[in-house]
Amino acid sequence: MGKSNKIVLVGGNLASAALDTDATLAGNSDAAVATQKAVKTYIDAQNESGADTVLVGAALADGKIIVGDGAGASAAVTPSGDVTISNTGVMTIGAGAVEESMLADDIPRVITAVASDIMSREENVAGLSSAITLANEIRADFINHAANETRHTSGAQDTTGLGDACTDLATLKALAGDLLTAYAAHNADAILTEAWAYHAEQATTKALTSDVTPTTLVEAVTRLNDLKTKYNDHEDETTGHASESSVTADQVAASDAAYGVTNRVPVSGALADDTIWWSILDDGTGNVTGVDATAGTDYVDFEFSADPQNDAIISYMVVRPAAA
Repeated sequence: MGKSNKIVLVGGNLASAALDTDATLAGNSDAAVATQKAVKTYIDAQNESGADTVLVGAALADGKIIVGDGAGASAAVTPSGDVTISNTGVMTIGAGAVEESMLADDIPRVITAVASDIMSREENVAGLSSAITLANEIRADFINHAANETRHTSGAQDTTGLGDACTDLATLKALAGDLLTAYAAHNADAILTEAWAYHAEQATTKALTSDVTPTTLVEAVTRLNDLKTKYNDHEDETTGHASESSVTADQVAASDAAYGVTNRVPVSGALADDTIWWSILDDGTGNVTGVDATAGTDYVDFEFSADPQNDAIISYMVVRPAAA
């Protein structure tokens, strides 16, 4: 039969034998009553030791929260970084703290806020591609022409200094400079009255308008078109070429470099399938209208009804739709 626990009162007060002053409460007894001092000492010790239980109302400085530290003890800290918290418990995400990688796939996002751009022929897609095609053909044809010792009886011109075939604007400008320099030297030899390095007799000059290396796409287009014309005229000459006829395969057949209706505008962060919202603020000299806009990796291609030249102005925004 179980024995019930009883508290003994002496004169209306607890008997001293029933009071437990152990501040650790190690007895874990149902038959003892801890004194006020024992309870306070126990609680203070728990707070100081960083025990997992922190009592509501324990001292904590304004704006602090309790977190476990690296040693497994509780510590008062001030929240910082991307999120802050007020002393009323309101949490605030800092400005700019949310990055694109943090967003769920089903959340649409703005890649580029509303921006404006003045069209430039430096961004013209067809202008660049056609100039690259032309420069590479001139390179191949000139190398063949300069090496033809049947037509150049005094010797072949060394063309090993010409750059490789070009692939982008930077290599286009470099190759155009090499070609202009090489052809200018070739023409200078052709118009000598004697002591030719390559030619057999004096020929009619086919001088370039400029043999200066281009620094822009516009200059490259203009000078390459001029080079094509002057080189083909020179190649077609029999005088100076030992009366040998033109070699059709050494004539530049590529069309002149020309500007098109699409400009490629650099847009950091853009990807294929992004949505482009755009409008024309000024239709420019060509009175262009908008046709289409297509995003790619870090760029947007804007298509117009005609060459936008150097003065059409657009406004645009790039938005990434929510993933399906």
